[in-house]
Amino acid sequence: MKYCRKCGAELRDDVFCPKCGAKVLNLEDQEKEASMKSEDQTNDSFEATVEPVKEPIPKLKPDWQPSKKKKKHTVRNVILIVVVLFVFLSCAFGGGDSSVSKNKSSFNSITHTIKKGKLKSIQATYEGKTDAGVVVGNNLDDFTVKAKYSRGKNEEVTGFKVKKAKTLKDVQSVSVKIIYQGKSCMVKVKCTTLTFAQYKAQCKSYAYKTVARQPSRYKGKKWHIYGQIIQVMDNDDGTYDFRIATDNDGYGDYYDDVVCVRFKPEKGADKLLEDDKVNVYGECRGELSYESTFGQEITIPSMRAEYIIRS
Repeated sequence: MKYCRKCGAELRDDVFCPKCGAKVLNLEDQEKEASMKSEDQTNDSFEATVEPVKEPIPKLKPDWQPSKKKKKHTVRNVILIVVVLFVFLSCAFGGGDSSVSKNKSSFNSITHTIKKGKLKSIQATYEGKTDAGVVVGNNLDDFTVKAKYSRGKNEEVTGFKVKKAKTLKDVQSVSVKIIYQGKSCMVKVKCTTLTFAQYKAQCKSYAYKTVARQPSRYKGKKWHIYGQIIQVMDNDDGTYDFRIATDNDGYGDYYDDVVCVRFKPEKGADKLLEDDKVNVYGECRGELSYESTFGQEITIPSMRAEYIIRS
């Protein structure tokens, strides 16, 4: 019994398969077809085993050679590497956050020194008060300190200290020593407070009516008046306000042309009382307005006294 090689249907003596229509091969044709398939498989196997011949690639010599330049800052780089290794080992075996933070701070300080160079010198200026009694050196904010490094870097620094604070006195100068990372410099500060004789010489005896007419023009000028205290007012801040009459009635008493004077006496000084006749040296403050006991507004010249001398 024969079967179709395509669909497997039963064949008789037909030339074509009655089911799929494929041509029925005789025995000779089947052997020829099998022989052709065998040859194709052999050729495919041979082609698969043949490998292409690889020719050796010749080595080419480059026409150029990289230039060998000297590395700059070799010493600095070596120091940085050593510092990094030191910090790393210290962090690994230091044991604790405090050790790590200290090592980081030390590393930053060393790195800063390498970049800026060695500290050569410092310069300092004083910008605080220069009145008598001021202690120079108590407040570090009054100073500006600049550091100069070997690599030409100049920068403002903190962390400096004053070796010994000093007190300013009238018409005198003091020198204080500023220290920063082993370097030091001197700062000279002159007291701007005048002696009584110097201050008195600068005060002028402007006429009362002249100041009363143009108080803003004389504001800030040094002024001398002579008169009699007709009222004393004690303030909470240690100052006193005096109403001083500067117009003599011809009989030795003063009642008119009143000036309001604010004064802060030194501790332990004698009190000034009503009816005292005084010389006042100070600075004109323009004018002052106040309400009298009768509800009337009064405007008079005013001054701030530096010295009041009882006569």
